This record gives sequence, C-alpha cells and structure tokens, in this order.
Amino acid sequence: MNTNETKAKIWAICVEKGLFNTIKSENLSQIQGMFETIIKNYEKFPPSQNIFDKVIDSLSIEIQKTYASYEEKQKEYETLLVNPVPKTINFADNKDEHLENLVQIVEEKQKERQMIFEYNTKPQMNLEDVLTKQNNILIKILESQMKILDLLKK
Repeated sequence: MNTNETKAKIWAICVEKGLFNTIKSENLSQIQGMFETIIKNYEKFPPSQNIFDKVIDSLSIEIQKTYASYEEKQKEYETLLVNPVPKTINFADNKDEHLENLVQIVEEKQKERQMIFEYNTKPQMNLEDVLTKQNNILIKILESQMKILDLLKK
C-alpha cells in the first residue's frame, strides 16, 4: 500500500472528486502530511478499491475538521476585532420630569430601610441558650429510643 504508484492513484482519485478544491496553496503541505499519515494507517492492508475509499473518506473527514476549526478561529478573531460603537451622548440641557408623589416615595423608602434596620438590630438568641435547648431535645430523643429498645427486647 505504501508504494508511490498506489499513493499517486489515491491522490488522483482525490483530485477527481474535488477534495482539494477548497484548499489554499499555503495549506497544501499540511494536507500532504495528513495524506501520508492516513496512508500509513492503511499500509498493512493490500491495495483495493475498498481501502482506497476508506483512505479518501478519512482524508475528507480530516480536511473538513481542519477547515471547520479554521473557520471557528476566524469567527472568534472577527468578533474580537469588532469594536462596539458607543451610543452618542446627549449633552443638551433637558428639564427633568417632575416626580409626582415624591414625598410618598421617600416615606416608603424610609419605612423599608427602618424595617431592615430593626430586623438587623434585634437581639439574637444567645449561643449557649440555643445549644442548651438542642442538648435537651437530643437527650429526650435518646431517652425515648432507649424506652423503645427496652420494649422491643421484652
């Protein structure tokens, strides 16, 4: 499979199928490298049309993957290079609209803030009290479980 005649035959089939039509000349050496790598994967098999088709399909897939990644990178670069245009700023002296119910809005905000302040200033339970209550509850649970075990043993 690794003979030059076989390689030339497969290359000619690729050219006939238009596999290289979209490839730029500067990428031709990379495609040749892919071609050689794929040929090496199939060199243990005797040359046949089936093997030729597999080689051509593999090469086609590799070319598509390569160019898909090139296109993705190109799109990324294009999005990075585009500078967003800022909105134009209006420096005209426009009069602000008069807020109706301004006093009511201020009072509502003051009430909200007062409620938040009161909530945060409430005395919190002492940690010792909380732990003592939890301890008492756990002791009661243990006692009830012990009673249940005693009843089950009888």
